[in-house]
Amino acid sequence: MDVGTAVEIGYMYGCGKPVFGYTNVVKDYAERVEPDDFFVESFGLVDNVMVEGPVYRTGVVVVRADVPSNEIYTSLEGFTACVRQAAEKLLSQQP
Repeated sequence: MDVGTAVEIGYMYGCGKPVFGYTNVVKDYAERVEPDDFFVESFGLVDNVMVEGPVYRTGVVVVRADVPSNEIYTSLEGFTACVRQAAEKLLSQQP
């Protein structure tokens, strides 16, 4: 997640638009970080609640794709599943 993506998520959510997301990392955030004497809450999320919250408020989940470590930056598995989820959600909202 980069700051540009965070801004885009906030902007879309603030405009009342649906937000979708995916990741090629399946471990929860709390499992992936070393807190350096800080408490990291384990909400079962792949990222910060402010990132995943708008996705859940859209009525979907962040797609997690379990890809080999050498494919984390190249695999389209999670992206494809996310687009499929978005299409289903958006088509179900049409009058």
